Amino acid sequence: MNTMHVSIGLRIGTMVLDHFIMTFITVIFAIPFVAELSMNLLANKENSTPTIGFEIGIGMYIACLGYALYFCKDAINGRSPAKRILKLQVVNAGNGEVATPIRCLVRNLTCIIWPIEVIVALIRPERRLGDLIAGTRIENFDPDKHVTKVSIPQVLISIIISYALVVVGMHLYAQLYNSLLGL
Repeated sequence: MNTMHVSIGLRIGTMVLDHFIMTFITVIFAIPFVAELSMNLLANKENSTPTIGFEIGIGMYIACLGYALYFCKDAINGRSPAKRILKLQVVNAGNGEVATPIRCLVRNLTCIIWPIEVIVALIRPERRLGDLIAGTRIENFDPDKHVTKVSIPQVLISIIISYALVVVGMHLYAQLYNSLLGL
């Protein structure tokens, strides 16, 4: 087990860098949705209250893939883009092995409450809220110790689960939004 602790600065820096990188990727996937939404709003100028729903089209589903990838950012060997740059890795807190793609998905679902994650990371830099829930932790990457073969089926399953959760979440959000508007 790698006993070197990750500093608060490195932990927060990793979170911020990951957030910027993954948000950029997510925005790329959201471009078709924004374009579709804009065209629909321009075509329906007489309707001053826009609704959100799946009638918008394929752009919504493409945007959902961007969000799903955000939640699966660590799925390949427990290393997100920022963790690769900063030489860190997500591991199973119990045995120190590379965290599975599903564990990485579970730990990243709490990114929805990102400000709370930052506060928890400031208090406990070795394990943020998502780590506590998923049974993971961050440690320095050791290429001699953590060279593992990527399980493509596990990565794909985590992306499919993440995508399904995002689509359901977007659908529920759209229903809530429209019901609050009285539509």
